[in-house]
Amino acid sequence: MIKRLLLIDDDADDRYLFKKALDELRLAINFFFATDGESALETLNSIPLPDLIFLDVNLPRLNGIQCLEKIKQQQPEIPVIMYSTSFTESDRRKAKLLGAVHFLTKPFSLAALCRELAHIFSIDWKKHKG
Repeated sequence: MIKRLLLIDDDADDRYLFKKALDELRLAINFFFATDGESALETLNSIPLPDLIFLDVNLPRLNGIQCLEKIKQQQPEIPVIMYSTSFTESDRRKAKLLGAVHFLTKPFSLAALCRELAHIFSIDWKKHKG
């Protein structure tokens, strides 16, 4: 069960939509966010460890692939879902090799995001092997 979630995304509109979807689902989840890769690593050291991380690929200061690599070095047990508007095949390969458990293309509507999140939250990501 997901109790703590970290979203790493520099787009304010996407963060708002994500939070709105969590509210719509009425799940008791502590929601944290970071706006770039470097602040994400700082946030991880200052909050209770999240049960799941959603990580955008295109981030300032430290991109999503670089951030994933550092997260997996520091906290390899935390499942990370890559969350972006698009993925290149090389990004998919790198992220999979670095330990991403799933890739989610950002939905364009609240209803679609709610459906995706409901499905994602039904999976035990600690046991899931991608």
